[in-house]
Amino acid sequence: MDLMKDLSEKTGKSEEEVWELIEAKRKEMEYLISEEGAAHIVASELGVGINKKVQVENLEPGKERVNINLRVVEVTDVREWKRGGRSGKVRNVKACDETGEIWISLWDERAEADLKEGDIIRILGGIVKATGGKREIRVGNKSNLIINPEMTGNGRKGLENPENCEIGPEGGFDAPPGSPVTVQACISRVIRRSPFFSSTDGDQLIITGMLDDGQQQIRGVFFREVVETLIGIRRDEAIRLAKEKGEGAVLDLVPVARDFWVVGKIKHNEMMDTKEIIVNRLFEINPGEKVDKKINELVLKQIE
Repeated sequence: MDLMKDLSEKTGKSEEEVWELIEAKRKEMEYLISEEGAAHIVASELGVGINKKVQVENLEPGKERVNINLRVVEVTDVREWKRGGRSGKVRNVKACDETGEIWISLWDERAEADLKEGDIIRILGGIVKATGGKREIRVGNKSNLIINPEMTGNGRKGLENPENCEIGPEGGFDAPPGSPVTVQACISRVIRRSPFFSSTDGDQLIITGMLDDGQQQIRGVFFREVVETLIGIRRDEAIRLAKEKGEGAVLDLVPVARDFWVVGKIKHNEMMDTKEIIVNRLFEINPGEKVDKKINELVLKQIE
């Protein structure tokens, strides 16, 4: 769920009204913050919380389409079930994160997953239920289960702290074509087109979206491994997800309104007669590492 939709649901305002509030806040702060930063300030002013990280401690029964990373601590045997003329298989797995433990029920095809203690699993589209007064996550054929995805401690593949990496020369989106740049930006919009292109070595990943550095927007193009970093799953997993739920499900994994360090090269798109950036590397920014002076000033004004 993106920030704007989350705010809309919690405030009763339309997404258009929420967008206007966010843009007004960015204008007030001279566009020195991203949409995400402005959204959090608007949420604070309206007295609501948004976009809480999904962890065991905040899973609520009835919640659907849950995406969460967990570590397996116990795996039971596969059992067969029959009910009302229907039959299938189920397996129970206990898993945890740093906030607690929870049981997961794997149904039918998912029950056959090759799991063992210590595995890391990523659940996409799980359903939280209450059984016997205890919560559980149900993972059926309409959900996706990824075993030992490539990921770092922050739960997303390859998103190391940029301060520990040599990420190349700095520059902005206003750099001339041919320039290598490193920019702090967020994806403000995903262009809804197929996330795959044909290649001699099979279908490959491609995602296009609008990148915003707080001052201007530019079309960004992500290919192959960079897309894997962006959406958090490998190419073969993305292909399987698209077959099961449609290509839109792959695009929905793109984290809109989250700030990243974007490393790439500016080029001129001849067909569209505009500049774009071909993204070569991507690094997640730890929220709170750098506090914008404008935010501090705003807080001080509110205190006064």
